[in-house]
Amino acid sequence: MADRLSIMTTGRPPSNPAETLSLPVLQKILTTAKEQFDFVLVDAPPLLAVSDPSVVARQTDGVLLVVRLNKNPRSALIRVRQLLGDQGIPVIGAVINGVP
Repeated sequence: MADRLSIMTTGRPPSNPAETLSLPVLQKILTTAKEQFDFVLVDAPPLLAVSDPSVVARQTDGVLLVVRLNKNPRSALIRVRQLLGDQGIPVIGAVINGVP
């Protein structure tokens, strides 16, 4: 099964990640990956922590939120939903961690 999984790492972090993510090359990489694979997942930092995830999310089909129940307050989740909605980025689903 492992032969059906491919991973692309970023290498060294650039000095200005948000600016680098705005370059057309990212869209080209994502378009090529979507043509070659059934699913393309892009891991990104928390949406409210830095601007990088919003830049990347605008170039995808949607966002899969990962939420830790005991760590993320409801107000933060409402803000994330607002932020994504304002940018027209669909939420495809959620992974909830920390459920007893």
